[in-house]
Amino acid sequence: MENLNEVWQTSVNGQIYETDFAGLVEWIAGGALQPQDKVRKGNLRWIEAEKIPALHRFFNAREVETGNQLVTSTNIQ
Repeated sequence: MENLNEVWQTSVNGQIYETDFAGLVEWIAGGALQPQDKVRKGNLRWIEAEKIPALHRFFNAREVETGNQLVTSTNIQ
């Protein structure tokens, strides 16, 4: 289980943003954080978001709106 209060950083298009774990989840759901974007917790090394085990289920559960129907896919990235 992730500590929801820990500070995470993400590097997107040369900009660094800080948030907590819940913020990362929101960014994934909104499409702002992509699997290839770099993230790190605290002072750990930068790594692609898709390589963080705790984030897998959020990338896999992302929903895509198609017309009036919502489709959940485990393959959409």
